[in-house]
Amino acid sequence: MSMKLFYRRMGEGKPLVLLHGLLGSSDNLLPIGKYFADNYEVFIPDIRNHGHSPHSDVMSLEALSNDILVFFDDHNISEAILMGHSMGGKIAMQFALNNMSRIEKLIVVDIGVKKYASDNLKHKQTILEMNFNAISSRKEVKIMLKEKVVDEGLVKLILKNIESKGHNLFGWRSNVEAIYANVPNILDAVVSDEVFNKPTLFIKGAYSDYITPEDLPAIKKNFPLMRIDTVPDAGHWVHVDDKGYFINAVERFMKE
Repeated sequence: MSMKLFYRRMGEGKPLVLLHGLLGSSDNLLPIGKYFADNYEVFIPDIRNHGHSPHSDVMSLEALSNDILVFFDDHNISEAILMGHSMGGKIAMQFALNNMSRIEKLIVVDIGVKKYASDNLKHKQTILEMNFNAISSRKEVKIMLKEKVVDEGLVKLILKNIESKGHNLFGWRSNVEAIYANVPNILDAVVSDEVFNKPTLFIKGAYSDYITPEDLPAIKKNFPLMRIDTVPDAGHWVHVDDKGYFINAVERFMKE
């Protein structure tokens, strides 16, 4: 069953819909959204089980794609430019193949169509085993995370999923149990016999191995008009590692 998603909206003009990655939220894409809001009407939903959106035990790519279809219908978006990062890119590809008439251009950030391994997610146990009863301040949460998580960017991402539940009480805003239970579904292959014959831009980080040269034939099978732009000084978090390059690449593509 589809869900009504929390979202952020800004700007005026042609619709541009941005989809965040795993454990992210609309907050993560606000800097990108604010930039493009000068020329577009930007929508940034929280994917189900993330941010302020409703929770569910179901998180298949089809279910997540259907959420976006309902979102388009609810906001009278007849056609949009759709961009997704990582998990959001998977959803964006599935949506585009299922609803071609609703997409003018597609932008997929550092993810391919293939199935990804779900057994090597960093710090899964750290997140699932966090003892909020032993925490009385946000500072303590950060200290606890830094003891186990080296990546400063990941610490910030995890912190965005934690909220105050009252006086000196903290807990998860996102439904992390359902997210991790569904990781195999979220990282599953995008499967469709459809061909998306519209402009498609894949953006990858040079230091990321989420898209390899061996992945391109499978991507081109569904997205024959695709082209790929590699951001030289970026890893998987392309839009954070080199925001300027990323924005320029997206802007060029959207104006063509």
